[in-house]
Amino acid sequence: KSHAYAAAIGATVGIIYNMNIVEIAESLSINYKPAKRRMNLILGAKNTHIIDDSYNASPLSMKQALETLRDLKTENKIAILGDMLELGEYSQGAHEEIGRLAAEGVDFLITVGQNGKIIASAAERTGLSKEKILIFDKAEEVIKPVKKIIKNKDLILIKASRGIGLDKVVDSLKV
Repeated sequence: KSHAYAAAIGATVGIIYNMNIVEIAESLSINYKPAKRRMNLILGAKNTHIIDDSYNASPLSMKQALETLRDLKTENKIAILGDMLELGEYSQGAHEEIGRLAAEGVDFLITVGQNGKIIASAAERTGLSKEKILIFDKAEEVIKPVKKIIKNKDLILIKASRGIGLDKVVDSLKV
């Protein structure tokens, strides 16, 4: 959604400056490149697709990413979620909310980090089966197990604060 909003704002500015709508569309299709590791859709191992949003995470961006994953039509949805850092006193509640949202829109949940445990616990309490949840302390620990879990046409969301290092997981899975 955020990329669509940015494109819409750019198109609106073009219209204000009397640009032709066809020129605007062509320019967006050629020149618009989303920031690296921010909701980038990439091809992954075993014919999977990865939504790489591993650069940063806040409660709002995590919620939007999970809503995007939920709304996309695919057979199997996997979320690899890590801590949202620097939330202070709001950390526990924010991670619990993300766990509840994840439970409603994913088929399999993998969490990373101390607060990832809070996400996993909330997801389980909300109804996601314990057998569909894996919990890890560090990003590096995720790589081998996730390669065994993924299968053809899976859609994988990878999101956490930069300090968690989920970019390593993305790099290990991309083609």
